[in-house]
Amino acid sequence: MPLSFANENSFVKIIDFRGGTRFKNKLAGIGIFEGDTVKIIKNNFSGGVIIKKNDIKLAIGYGMANKILVQEL
Repeated sequence: MPLSFANENSFVKIIDFRGGTRFKNKLAGIGIFEGDTVKIIKNNFSGGVIIKKNDIKLAIGYGMANKILVQEL
């Protein structure tokens, strides 16, 4: 399922990206990689998603969140 569909306070594992090399490089630049486990801090299902990886909170726009495929843990 896309990251934009994940429930708040849940943990998800990033399993794939639906985007090209430029998209993947942009995510790598902010520290997001396939296989990462993140916690969903906030998701309003029409705007951005705030995630927490280790002790870092990151905001991801809705468009990008739709291209990040995750599996709920």
